[in-house]
Amino acid sequence: MALGSLILALTPALSLAEPLSDPLCGTTIVQNLILDHDVICYNSRGIVVGAEGVTIDLNGKTIACSNGAGPSCPGSRFVGIDASNVTSVAIKGPGNVTGFGTQLLAATNLLQAGRVNSRARLVRTRQSARARPPAGRPDTSSARR
Repeated sequence: MALGSLILALTPALSLAEPLSDPLCGTTIVQNLILDHDVICYNSRGIVVGAEGVTIDLNGKTIACSNGAGPSCPGSRFVGIDASNVTSVAIKGPGNVTGFGTQLLAATNLLQAGRVNSRARLVRTRQSARARPPAGRPDTSSARR
C-alpha cells in the first residue's frame, strides 16, 4: 500500500451535508407563537400560518434564510412568513424576517405591530384582489360576469 493511500484511508470523511434547519422551518402554525430563539432556515421556507387570527410575536428575534455559505438565499422562492391562505394574521415586533425571496406573504389584513424589519415589500396574493362576501352570504361574483 502506498503512503498516499494510507493517509487517505486514515483521514475522516468530510461531511458536505447542509446544516439542519430549525424545526420551525416549514411548520404550519395554527395558534399564537412567541419566538424564544432565532430561526434559521437553510434553503427552505420559514413559517406558514394555517389558521385565522394567529399572532406571531417575533420578540426581538430573527427568522432568516441561509444558503449555508451566506446569510441569505438569493433569488429563492422561499417565503419567511406565509399567511397567503388566511385573511387575518398579526406580526408583532421588534424582530427581523430576512434573506428569503419574499419575507412576508399575506392574502389580506396583515397587521404589523411594533418594529418588524422585513427588508422587503409585503406581497399580497391575487386572492386579496377580490373582495370576499360577508359570512353567511354566497359568493356571486363569478355569476355576474
